[in-house]
Amino acid sequence: KATRLRRVLGRARVSVLSYWATWCKPCTSPEELALLRSLRKRLRHYHGQVVSFAVDGLDAVEQDSRANTWLYPIIQKDKGHLETLPEGLVRSGVGLPLFVVADQRGRVHWVRKGRLDDDVLSDLITVVARVAGGYR
Repeated sequence: KATRLRRVLGRARVSVLSYWATWCKPCTSPEELALLRSLRKRLRHYHGQVVSFAVDGLDAVEQDSRANTWLYPIIQKDKGHLETLPEGLVRSGVGLPLFVVADQRGRVHWVRKGRLDDDVLSDLITVVARVAGGYR
């Protein structure tokens, strides 16, 4: 599965994967999207990225009335989290929203189930800085 995850991550040193669905209210709240935009700006310092990964149908993503507020670009694959995440994580239960910090080799360094807040954002930045530091 690390190979599949590496394809998603591209060339960034470190990535925060944000798994979400249109039916997930916390995932698509204005507050959550604002925090994701802030995170994306802050990750640039670490050569990092936020990968927005929609796990429901493409029609649902594109035709949703809130589509103009999504964090683009978006990777979309029905139940794609089940294919890209490590098997152990999937077996432990996957809820949304889900945030995964992974390095460019596809190794997972941190996982957070649940919505963002200022404390979680701070934790994310700390982990990203630590992971990115290994690539300098």
